[in-house]
Amino acid sequence: GASVDIQGSWVAIGSPGRVGGGTSYRYDVANNGGLIGASSPYVASTAGTSVRIFNGGSNVLMGDPTSTNGGQGGQVWMSGINGYLQSTTANEYFGWRLALSNNNTVFVGAPNNATGGANAGRVYLSNYGGTGYQSNIQTISPPTPTANDQFGFAVASAGNRVVIGAPGHDSAGPNAGAV
Repeated sequence: GASVDIQGSWVAIGSPGRVGGGTSYRYDVANNGGLIGASSPYVASTAGTSVRIFNGGSNVLMGDPTSTNGGQGGQVWMSGINGYLQSTTANEYFGWRLALSNNNTVFVGAPNNATGGANAGRVYLSNYGGTGYQSNIQTISPPTPTANDQFGFAVASAGNRVVIGAPGHDSAGPNAGAV
């Protein structure tokens, strides 16, 4: 798998290179359950680049940063809910990385967003409302957006905290990176 996540006994596995545009799988380790596939029902090209499993293993978030379904800059599909979040900003790689906080808030990395400079990056935040995610309700931009920082290239969360990586940030030297 190109991306993996675990919650309890459930594992999510992303396979963006699978023929047909990529997919994700769920696997129940405790019961030696077979792979359960979750392909995106939308036009996809790299679905499964990022995955997060939630709701006790019932649902998988699957990032497809190069999808152009309804938008131009990527999408995140939610299995078991049949909903999605998408970007309307061309080529920003929305869905490159995903993080979940408290099982109901998703952070979506878009490292090629051009607000503040080409590939400066941005992170979007959405909340789960029981039947699917609301549209993007907040954006998190780098404090000093600079071209090629790629803010949102890595995203992680624990409790009510989120950490965002920007591997191209230059304040400590060329492409030294920052968190």
